[in-house]
Amino acid sequence: MADVHRGLTHAMLVTRTGRYALLAVLVADVFAIPPLVATGALPYWVQGLSFSLVCLVAVVALAAHVSARWLVVAVALIAVAARWGPIASHVPGFRFLEAATVGLAAATFAGVLLVEVFSNGQLQDRLLSVVLVYVLLGVAWAFAYALVLVVHPGALQGPEGVRHVSQLLYFSFSTLTTVGYGDIAPLHPYARTLAVLEALTGQLFLVVVVSRFVGAGASGSSRK
Repeated sequence: MADVHRGLTHAMLVTRTGRYALLAVLVADVFAIPPLVATGALPYWVQGLSFSLVCLVAVVALAAHVSARWLVVAVALIAVAARWGPIASHVPGFRFLEAATVGLAAATFAGVLLVEVFSNGQLQDRLLSVVLVYVLLGVAWAFAYALVLVVHPGALQGPEGVRHVSQLLYFSFSTLTTVGYGDIAPLHPYARTLAVLEALTGQLFLVVVVSRFVGAGASGSSRK
C-alpha cells in the first residue's frame, strides 16, 4: 500500500509540474512573443517555435488522460505542421489550415483540462486547470477570428488594420473579459457573432466555475 501511495503521489507531482510548465510556455507564447514579433524585435518563425513547444508540453502534461491521449497527440501534430506552413511557404491555403488547426488544438487542450475542473481532484490542480482553460479559450477564439479574416479580409477593423496574431489575441482577450476598448471592431456578421459568443463564454465560464468551487467548499464544510 505504501508503494502504491508513493506512486500516486509521484504521478500527481509529475502531472502538476507539467501543468505549471504548460502555463509558463503558454503565457510566453500568447503574451510575450507575439508583440515582440509584431514590432520586429523577433523574427516571425519564433512564433512557430514557441507554439511547437506549447504543443509538446501539452502532450506531456495531458498524458495522464489515457482516453484522450491519442486525440491530444494527433491534434498537436497537425496543428504544429499547419503552424509552420505559412512560415515555410506563402500559399494562401496554409493560412486557413493554420487558423483552423491551431484553434482546434487550443480548444481540445481546454476541453481535456475542463474535465479536471469539474472532477474531485486536488484543489490546487483544479485551480491551475481553470487558469489554463481560460487562457486556452482566449487562444481558440483568437484563431477563430483569424479563420474569418482569411475568408473575409476586413472582417475586423482597427486603426492600423488587423494583420498580426498579437492583435487577434488582444481583441480576443478583451472580448473574453468583456473589457472591450473598441479600438478593434468586428465589422462582418460572422465576426460579430463570434464576438458575442466569446463574451458569453467568458461570463458563463466564470459563473459556472465559481459556483462549482463555492458548492464544493460548502459541501466540504457540511461534511466537517
